[in-house]
Amino acid sequence: MKITTRILLALFAIFLLAGCNLVDDPFTLSPPDWIQGTWNDGFDMNVYEFRSSNVISTLNGYAIDFNTVFADSSMGDSSTATTYLITVEDSGVSARYLFESIDSGSLNYSITNNGSTAGTIVLYKE
Repeated sequence: MKITTRILLALFAIFLLAGCNLVDDPFTLSPPDWIQGTWNDGFDMNVYEFRSSNVISTLNGYAIDFNTVFADSSMGDSSTATTYLITVEDSGVSARYLFESIDSGSLNYSITNNGSTAGTIVLYKE
């Protein structure tokens, strides 16, 4: 009887652990279909490439892969039919990247760091 109980407890523990994800999966972005593609400010200073599961930002020639650079940060995203918002928090610093559709070929982009918003930049679809 004791052996049967131990075997059942061991099997229960194995099934319980097998059902648990012991390593947190990294968050990946999910840009909506309407924003996917490459957008720039017309001067190639601010370029954003929205992929199905990532965003690549190129600012003044320096590329930032959001899923890689912010892998250890708390990151999230949300979208509507006309807006896409990325939020990043790390060590008390927060950033919000907001993209708002103007029409099918242009959108407004702004970034807010710790409550201070930089001016809106218009990005155009390539």
